[in-house]
Amino acid sequence: MIGVVMAGGEGTRLRPLTALRPKPFVPILGRPCIDYAIDLLSPIGVRDVLVTTYYRPSLLIEHLGGGSSHDVGVFYSIEDEALGTAGGVAKARGLINERVVVVSGDLFVDADLRDLVAFHERSGAAVTMALTEVPNPVEYGIVGLDDDGRIVRFKEKPREEEVFSNLINAGIYVIEPEVLERVPEGRKFDFSRDLFPMLREEGSLFGHPLEGIWIDIGRPADLLRANREVARKRLRDVDGDLGRSGLVHPDARIEGTVEGASYVASRVVVERNAVVRDSFILEEVTLSQFSEVENSLVLEGSRIGEKSVLQDTIVGAGCEIRSRSKLDECVLGDCVIIPQGSWLVRQKLE
Repeated sequence: MIGVVMAGGEGTRLRPLTALRPKPFVPILGRPCIDYAIDLLSPIGVRDVLVTTYYRPSLLIEHLGGGSSHDVGVFYSIEDEALGTAGGVAKARGLINERVVVVSGDLFVDADLRDLVAFHERSGAAVTMALTEVPNPVEYGIVGLDDDGRIVRFKEKPREEEVFSNLINAGIYVIEPEVLERVPEGRKFDFSRDLFPMLREEGSLFGHPLEGIWIDIGRPADLLRANREVARKRLRDVDGDLGRSGLVHPDARIEGTVEGASYVASRVVVERNAVVRDSFILEEVTLSQFSEVENSLVLEGSRIGEKSVLQDTIVGAGCEIRSRSKLDECVLGDCVIIPQGSWLVRQKLE
């Protein structure tokens, strides 16, 4: 099998955080989201991974290189224009002559795909779609199955009155190589909107539920939730004290307090009486004295001023939050300066 990671997403709902980085490059506990997608593939026997990309590909290529850090070979298909999910994969069909496992690079998934592959082999499907349940499915493709796991109903982004299931397309597919020959060359073509309806009509599209954590990081609150889920899992793995767990890098200088499921990276400074609570602080960030950061993500090189408070906020790289400011449910792009004494609620600034 060969792995394909779809990494062309621009992440418009995460702007301005994604103004200078592709959506698969946003960090989850200090690692780009795409790393977690590639991690899914090695346990099922994948040794080579094709990354399809369109928006700001250089960051992904520089980070992943040839794949040595993941123990797989990584190569790339770069689109000059967006070709859609199926079109981007099919562009590289000349490199694909075996079964393909396709994973979305802008999802956080903590699951074992071996059951998915085994089901695909038993069913004789042309394509098997991983499925998951969500409370509100209107932003996704919803699925109805028969008793054999064949997809008999499929509706992409239904209106409220059209919802017949909370079971959705999880953005992970096992595909037989001949299916890609049905994708037209040189034009936009999508798995969900174009290819899957054809296969459903033919009875060769199957679905299988995932067991595990699935998070679409398309919104700021969901990106924070993904960081929180990974932090909690790491804490369970190390069975550490929540106050000073293995999630605080030994190079960090902690004079204040780190609480809850928090992650503190290398060369971070938490000054006297500053508090990090259920938050994710990347390299070379400084929290000045009496500042507080709660359920927030702060990217590398930013500075939080004295007596400033961040709640449910994402701060880009190289920002400066000057003293006595309060930010609640905000998203900042890179290198933003917040003036002293600011009070901002649900703002996006770049």
